[in-house]
Amino acid sequence: MIDSKLKNQKIPIRVKTHVFLEMMKSDNSLKLAMSKPDKRDNALNFTALTEVLALIEIINKLKGNFFSNKNNKFYLNIFSEKLFPFDFLCTELGLQKQFEEVPNIYEINETTEQVKVFLEILEEFLNCEKLEALEKKLLPKMQKQDADVLFKVKHLPHDFFPDKVENLAVEQAAWMNEFINAYRQDIRYIKARKQDDQIREKYQAYCDYVESVIKQNEGSFIFTMRFKVLNRNHVEGCSISEIKKQLFNKMRSYENLALISGYIGFWEVDESMNLAFRCYFIVPDNFESVEEWTDNITYYWEDILFEDLAEKYHWNRANLSFRAESLVLSQVERELNIFSLKVSKRNSRLINKIREKIVAYVVLSDFYFSPFGLQILLYAESNFNRQSVFESMQIKIDGNNKISKVFRGHIKSK
Repeated sequence: MIDSKLKNQKIPIRVKTHVFLEMMKSDNSLKLAMSKPDKRDNALNFTALTEVLALIEIINKLKGNFFSNKNNKFYLNIFSEKLFPFDFLCTELGLQKQFEEVPNIYEINETTEQVKVFLEILEEFLNCEKLEALEKKLLPKMQKQDADVLFKVKHLPHDFFPDKVENLAVEQAAWMNEFINAYRQDIRYIKARKQDDQIREKYQAYCDYVESVIKQNEGSFIFTMRFKVLNRNHVEGCSISEIKKQLFNKMRSYENLALISGYIGFWEVDESMNLAFRCYFIVPDNFESVEEWTDNITYYWEDILFEDLAEKYHWNRANLSFRAESLVLSQVERELNIFSLKVSKRNSRLINKIREKIVAYVVLSDFYFSPFGLQILLYAESNFNRQSVFESMQIKIDGNNKISKVFRGHIKSK
């Protein structure tokens, strides 16, 4: 049996999945994905996905077996014990792997490469002959409806593990060790881990950028806005990504916005499943209030840029409009649940909080979960002027052609 009292295996990792879970749940794209408006085959179980991600982080740090063995007893490390009874291994995550939109069939990975490989190896391991002995031993202890589907699906049966770790059978601990060791030794895991490690470099680059922008001035304000194009189907002659590009390339030529220090942001979908984007602006604390900044940005987006593009591409103004709205910085972090934040270049504590709560969310949300509907829209935007790309019946969106949903500005030259 498992003794949960031994806590001798320490892993240098902080699992704060509940914080990131709440942050992700405030994401408009995620809310829409979880409510199935984008023709998902199954509802997304984001709690289970988050726990799988936490387990993989633990596995990446392991030096030995998942369950350690001492004096013929198995012991669970303290980080894994927080995830017990591993319900996320006993449920369908609801990730979309394929989507058909005549005449195209899209292959998508909505999460990290490590999660994809983890689920592939789990499915293979559930159906391998090595589990026959464990199956026979556990069947008498399980409900008949669970026994009928054991090892014939992509996940373990409901309540496969007991509620308390003390009641876990030695055979189950041994099975978990065997499965996780097989996962860690698989060449697919090794390749996926190297690919996923690149996110740390990207996160660090975004943190360095934001900190550099803040330190350009004695004091700065940070605030966030969402930009939408209403009646997207009436936009002709250019893509939404080109419109965004025009916004950031030209707005500094507008006198009232010339002093914007920098920005980071990400793409999302609006309530009509059209592309929108959210942006965190960093501006100097000079004589203007945040309200004046947001009013000027809104005016530039909704009036000046709209009129310029409408005239250039001959849009029907009666059927089309641009809209901008202000949002709180974070719905789950009390100190950041405000529309704007003033930060001094010398306030290391607040700068670190911006890095850990805002920058981390922007970058990691792209990494941990990117809804397939958003991926397909971004893929279409990137190929706006290449119609031949849609002649293919099979379109695979992977690391080679997957469009990142996050973006940032560049340091202004002095």
